[in-house]
Amino acid sequence: MAARAQIDHEWMARGATPPDNPPVVGLEATSRAQAPQALRRLRTETPRSEFAMIMASPAWRIPEGAEVYCYRLHAQVITDEAPVGPTTDLDALDAAQAAQAIAALSDPGLIIIGDHPGTRPAAIELDMCLARPQWCSRPAGVGPDGPTDRLIPLAAPWIATYQEALDYYIDELAIPMGEPRWEDDEEPDITIWRCLAAQARTALIDEDAHIDPADLARALAREITAITT
Repeated sequence: MAARAQIDHEWMARGATPPDNPPVVGLEATSRAQAPQALRRLRTETPRSEFAMIMASPAWRIPEGAEVYCYRLHAQVITDEAPVGPTTDLDALDAAQAAQAIAALSDPGLIIIGDHPGTRPAAIELDMCLARPQWCSRPAGVGPDGPTDRLIPLAAPWIATYQEALDYYIDELAIPMGEPRWEDDEEPDITIWRCLAAQARTALIDEDAHIDPADLARALAREITAITT
């Protein structure tokens, strides 16, 4: 088993006024060089959907020539899924998946998407940092390499055991979808799977400031350690 990790640069533009609540718009840009053109597209191209219009609207509130660019770092890591049954040692699985995630975040070859030109040292400030198991079900005999349309996320945040995952599948998904009820000694013909997913994101960083992506990776690794020990 292994884990996949990467850190993205997410560039944004914001206005200078009003100073207490400047408009901020996310850009389809991973570098400072791409940011002006991405902002120009938002200002000039007709949004193709209501959602796109909502996302682009801050760009129209920033006076042209008065924009200020900034970025944030966004780290994500997810482990391979492991099958879970009624006798699975979840503490051992926590430890194994945490080790996989931390190893991926500590890898010198960690994927960094985008860049920033700033060199002024800045203290890291997080606006989000979380790690938690993610549960799903598949038909028996279908593994993670099988068709993705056979995967059913079990998204209830309170699921912590195999039985809770199974009960959620039966009560909230299978029965409402019209599947027959099972007898008390029967179980649906599925396999429960679990992985560990974690992400952390910095607060906005001025374009001339520098935060090492490795610092964000270490912060996320600490969060993973905290929730699995």
